[in-house]
Amino acid sequence: MDESSFDNLKTGDYSQNPREQVRYAGQLSAVRFLDPTDRIDAQKLKQTITNPNVQHWMSDLNMNEADFVAWMQEQGSTPNRRHYLFAVSGSQRTKPEDIGEIQGFIYFYSSSEEKLQAQKLIDAGILTPDDLEQKRLLEISYAKSPDSPPGRITGGIMQSCLEVSKIMQRKSDTDPENILVLAYIDPENTNSIRAVEAAGFDEIGSIASYGDEIVPNKVFRLNWDKLHKNLQSAAFRSLT
Repeated sequence: MDESSFDNLKTGDYSQNPREQVRYAGQLSAVRFLDPTDRIDAQKLKQTITNPNVQHWMSDLNMNEADFVAWMQEQGSTPNRRHYLFAVSGSQRTKPEDIGEIQGFIYFYSSSEEKLQAQKLIDAGILTPDDLEQKRLLEISYAKSPDSPPGRITGGIMQSCLEVSKIMQRKSDTDPENILVLAYIDPENTNSIRAVEAAGFDEIGSIASYGDEIVPNKVFRLNWDKLHKNLQSAAFRSLT
C-alpha cells in the first residue's frame, strides 16, 4: 500500500483533545495549519479541491492522495520558496463535533514563478519596483468546503494573513506587516471577489494569468489598514 495514501494516516478523538487553533475576537471561524498526519484533514482537503464549484475556477490539478499529503507537508520557508497552508476551521455557531474541523483552506505561496508574475505587474505600471524590493511577496488562494456554512472564508483570510505575518516576522523588522499579499481572481468569480474585498484587499488592476491564459484576471492587494479595521469592527460587534 502506498505509504502516502489516506488509509495510512491517523485519526483522533478530537472531542476529548480539541485541535489547536487560533480565533480572533468577533470571528466565527478559526485558523490552524493542516495536519499532514491526519486522515480527516486530508480527506476534507481533497473533498474541497475536487468539488465542482472549486474546480470550475482552477486548472485541473490531477492530484492523487500522495500529492495531497505532500502538499500538506510543505509548510514553511526555504531560501527560494515560501508556502503556508491554513485550514479555516469550525469554532463558533457550529456543532460540537465540527469544532476544529475544516471549513475551507487558505494557501500562501511564493517562488520564482510568483515573482515573475509580479514583475509583469511592475511592467504594466500596476506595482512599483519598490513594492518588490521593500516587501516580501506572497500570493494567496482559498476555497470553501462544500458543506461549510457561509461567511467563514473572509474571516479565515483575515486571520491567516495576521498569522503568516507573525511567522515571517524577522528580528530586524520595523514593520512586521512588510509583506505584499496578492490575489489573482477570475472576474466572473464574484464569490471570491466579495470574500477578498471584505477581508481588506483592494483591486489594483487586471493582467493575464499564468501559462497560456489570455483572459485577464483581476489583481487584488492586501490593505493591512483595512484588514485591521475590519477585524476591530467585528470584535466590537461581538460585544454589543
